[in-house]
Amino acid sequence: MDGVIEQLLHRQEAGTNGGGVLGTNGRLLHLVVLGARASAQLVAQAMRQVLPQGFRLDDKAQYALDFSIIGGDVGLPHNSFRTEPLPQGCLCVYASQLGLEYIRESLEKTLLANLEQEDQLPFHSLPLVMVFAGQGDFLREEGINRAKSPQCPFVDDGGGLDPVRLEQALCALVESIERLHIYQALPAVAGPRPDLRLMLCMVCGDPYAPE
Repeated sequence: MDGVIEQLLHRQEAGTNGGGVLGTNGRLLHLVVLGARASAQLVAQAMRQVLPQGFRLDDKAQYALDFSIIGGDVGLPHNSFRTEPLPQGCLCVYASQLGLEYIRESLEKTLLANLEQEDQLPFHSLPLVMVFAGQGDFLREEGINRAKSPQCPFVDDGGGLDPVRLEQALCALVESIERLHIYQALPAVAGPRPDLRLMLCMVCGDPYAPE
């Protein structure tokens, strides 16, 4: 697992801030924290405080954390997922109904912009983790249901920025990055590129297959 992640995350640190590499075996995780108002800022700050020396995976490799916070209109260039350095994963943080709706609208807008392009943008299949940083059973259930659509992990922080749960969110995100890399490493199916692409929305439990 560590070898796969290292291959995925290996990038030259030229152009990044100094001190990003933790030793000869260190790697730098470029993550986006998406959330309305102060939610994303608080979670990113808490992760920096909890993991000031970086994040260790399976007691084998250590990773520095580089966060880009998005809390505005993702249609604007400075709030898009295309800014350098390109993100390798995204933590979607919410603490209210407004924050949850912001995440939904932002992901939908970014996905539609991705489909309009001929080339795959960084958001294409970007690993996501939904993080609930508030309180309340209703908001928790809403977040769980929303996480089912992109099939991403859900982590309940309990509203207290629990260090253990924040680390669980990072572990879930790294595991999603690993699965994506394994999928992308599979041999491509030979054939012409399609002239038409369709977006299909299916209901959970629908008896009909997408084909």
